Amino acid sequence: MKVPRARTIVFSLCVCLIVCVFTLYMGMEYRQRKNELISIRLALLSSRLDATVANLSDFSRFVYETSVSRDEVTALMNRAWKASLSERSALRNELRAMMADEYELLTRFNFRQLHFHFPDTTSFLRMHSPLVFGDALGDVRLSIKKANTELVPVGGFEEGRIYNGFRFVYPLFYQGEHSGSVEVSFSMKNVLDILAEVSAGDLQFIISRSVVEDVVFSDQLDHYRESSFSSDFMYDGAVLPGESNRALLDSLDSSFTARLAAWADFGIDTRFFDSDYLVLCKVIHNVKGDPVAWIIMSERTTALEHIRSDLVFMYVSVLLSLILLISFSILIRRDRLRLKTLSLTDSLTGIANRVSLFDFLSREIHKSVRYDFDLSLILFDIDHFKQINDSYGHAEGDRVLVKTVEAVRSEIRSSDFLARLGGEEFVVILSHCPVEAAITAAEKIRRAVAQAKV
Repeated sequence: MKVPRARTIVFSLCVCLIVCVFTLYMGMEYRQRKNELISIRLALLSSRLDATVANLSDFSRFVYETSVSRDEVTALMNRAWKASLSERSALRNELRAMMADEYELLTRFNFRQLHFHFPDTTSFLRMHSPLVFGDALGDVRLSIKKANTELVPVGGFEEGRIYNGFRFVYPLFYQGEHSGSVEVSFSMKNVLDILAEVSAGDLQFIISRSVVEDVVFSDQLDHYRESSFSSDFMYDGAVLPGESNRALLDSLDSSFTARLAAWADFGIDTRFFDSDYLVLCKVIHNVKGDPVAWIIMSERTTALEHIRSDLVFMYVSVLLSLILLISFSILIRRDRLRLKTLSLTDSLTGIANRVSLFDFLSREIHKSVRYDFDLSLILFDIDHFKQINDSYGHAEGDRVLVKTVEAVRSEIRSSDFLARLGGEEFVVILSHCPVEAAITAAEKIRRAVAQAKV
């Protein structure tokens, strides 16, 4: 007996569904593990950046307290604030000479600016650019405005008229009188160098083009370069990315720049020269809280390969288990079908046995009554069969039975049912067959058996 076609189709569909669902699960599991890895690495980058900024803040306060917050400095700022424009020039040179040694020492640590301002936020002395002064900074530098109005220290990233960086602005007082403020700032090169010491990846810094063009002096724009992958961002000329790092970002599709435009921390994975890389992007907010720049770290990683290997091993293991289970189920089903077939089949002749005969006959009688069609039955045996067994042995008798079945099969319809009742007795059930036709069929069977060469 064959497995019903519909049952086989359903079983095959179930197997395909299981494989598809498991494949989908493996894809989701890979994405989840990858996203967890990116989240961990991004959180680590954020914590390292926060620690770096905190250290710079402490260092700026040290500079302020030891080098700037001295009576001779604050007294000079107080005099300059009250002096005329002509008198301020001499005082500016005096302050510059007073701070020269400290400033030279600080520049060895990528220290960027020591910048003095008046209470009205007007620039008095830029140690990094002493010929540029007198410009009002209140509208472009919230840190300076806040420090001089609220009289509290203010710190954070901020774009400047010449440079950008992490700036820490402290109000200055002489004998309790507000005399201005001082900015102690650090370049992004300083920040990236510190991060590079504790990070495995390549770092680069980009800043919004619109921010640069809105704030930076027009004659100072040459400090910046347009980024290679987006005209909306610019490189700080002091921290240009290396060729390989730039090529990696250039190889990313437009979705990368679209995510940069969304201004939210993110990370992606990519393949570059047959290696896996994580590209981690951290937003830099300015003192106002506006997103204005990015720190991007590209790190080569083997973690993704390990994740893929683990999942492939799991996938193969489950598939092998499924194959073994299916194979085992098929074998069990095949054995059950074989046992069922043996229980309904005559082992010698291969036709239906007595059990199968009565089961089929019962169903056919029920159908003939219900649908009103003729049902005929031919019962016959082999004459003098006992003599064959006695004279030639049972093996020869078995051969005669097999040959008889072959002769009968050649004469009946494919829809007719042939069964061995027992011994040398056989039955043929003919559906939709009236008596006259059954008599004719019986005669054909008799002649075929008589003429059979045994």
